Amino acid sequence: DNLPEKIEEFITFVNEEMVSWEYRAPAGGSSSSDEGGIRMDRSTEFYIYTDKAQYLCKISDVPMDDFDTNNEGFSSISIAPVGSRVCMYGNLEEDGMGLFLSYLGETREEGTLERLLDLAANQDSGGIYDLYSDYAKETVPDLPEQAEALMEFLQRPIRSWEFANYCTTEWVRLPGTEAPLLRRLTMFTLHTDEETYTLLIRDLLDGSETGENLGLYSVAIYTDAYSGNCKTMGWFNPGVFIYQLTISGKMEQEDTVLLTTTIEADVACDVDSVVLRQIDALTWEATLPPDGPDSYLFTAEAGVEHVYCYVNPA
Repeated sequence: DNLPEKIEEFITFVNEEMVSWEYRAPAGGSSSSDEGGIRMDRSTEFYIYTDKAQYLCKISDVPMDDFDTNNEGFSSISIAPVGSRVCMYGNLEEDGMGLFLSYLGETREEGTLERLLDLAANQDSGGIYDLYSDYAKETVPDLPEQAEALMEFLQRPIRSWEFANYCTTEWVRLPGTEAPLLRRLTMFTLHTDEETYTLLIRDLLDGSETGENLGLYSVAIYTDAYSGNCKTMGWFNPGVFIYQLTISGKMEQEDTVLLTTTIEADVACDVDSVVLRQIDALTWEATLPPDGPDSYLFTAEAGVEHVYCYVNPA
C-alpha cells in the first residue's frame, strides 16, 4: 500500500545522499518451466556509496513469466548498510514485495538493554511492559505475557553482552498513526554459558533520531541456527519474539546418534529407516541402518522454529 511513498523516499535518497554506485554481483537467478511456458526469477546486487556509509542494494525481478505476465517487472528493492543483512527484507515471496530502505543509524540505545536486564533481575515484567510504546500496547493483546517471557529469558546467567557494530533506521507508517515514524533497530550479542544469541531492539522515534523516544516496538532474540524469515524477528509485528531452538548430534556408537535440543521439540530424520527414540524432553537417540548414507540430516521443530544439523557416521 505504501509503494508510491517508498519510491519517493528512494528517489530522495539517490538524489540527495548517493555519491556513487557499482556492481557487487552480476545478475543471477533461476527459471522454472512447464509445458505451458517459462518463468524466470533474477536478482542483482549493487553497492551504493554515500558520504557516511556503504550500502548494499539488491533488486529482485521477474524478467519473464509465461504463466502470468502480471508478475513481470521488479518484485522488490532492498537497501541497507553493508553488514546488516538482517534488514534486507525483500524477496520474491508475496510478503517480500515492495521497496525496503534502511539507513545507517547515527545513534544507538544501549540504555534500553541495560534497563531490560535490570528489570529482569528484579523480576519486574510490568516494568518491561511499561518500556513499550503505546502503539505496541494497543496492538498486542498478550503483551504482558510476552513481557513476562522476555523477563524469564533474560534471567538466565548472561556472561557478557556487546553492541553488534551497527544500528539502522527506517521510516514506517504504522496503522492508526497520522505521520511516518522513525523505527530504530539496535543489534546486540548476548553470551550465556550454553549459547550465543543475537538480540534486536526496535524502538519508535518521533521525527528524527534525536526526536522523542515513543518506546519499544519489539524485542527479538535468536540463535545462529534460526533460518526463518528475518521479517518475523520483530519487523512485521510489535512485541517479543524469542527463537532459541537448536539441535546438535553426536555419535555414541557406530550405529547410534545422541541428539540434543535446547527446548522441547519434534525431531525427524531425512532417512526413513532411522529409528528415533525420545529419551527425555531435550534428548533423542537415533539408531542408524547398517548400510545407510554417508550423511544424515536431522531436523527439530517447535512451533514456528525449524532447525537442523548433519551427522556423518564415518
